[in-house]
Amino acid sequence: MVKKREIRIVVDPEGNTQIEVLNAEGQECLEWTRELESKLGEVAKRDLKEAYYVESSEKLHQES
Repeated sequence: MVKKREIRIVVDPEGNTQIEVLNAEGQECLEWTRELESKLGEVAKRDLKEAYYVESSEKLHQES
């Protein structure tokens, strides 16, 4: 079953932007945010969640 992805974007009063991808595993979170990041400018800090270090089960399923 395909998980519903969600991108949460928060802009603080100083104009700093935080992007969070929910329900994504492995590198797909970076794929989902790549275009947004390029439009917003330089990435000052990147915090990777534990899910980033997990291989995407959907990609594994597609390869078999």
